[in-house]
Amino acid sequence: MNRMTPAEITSKAEPVANKLSGTFGGVTQTCTGPRRVQFFYDDPLQTPITDLRVRF
Repeated sequence: MNRMTPAEITSKAEPVANKLSGTFGGVTQTCTGPRRVQFFYDDPLQTPITDLRVRF
């Protein structure tokens, strides 16, 4: 098994992340398919969450 240090992982991942990143709050690319997201929160009354806006 190839063991890499955190610095080696960062040096390989950072150029890819910088290439794929866009501006904050802007659209970088269109969605290629549907996404499903689940949110879990600790609420003893099980209050439903309404009008939750999520941006990817």
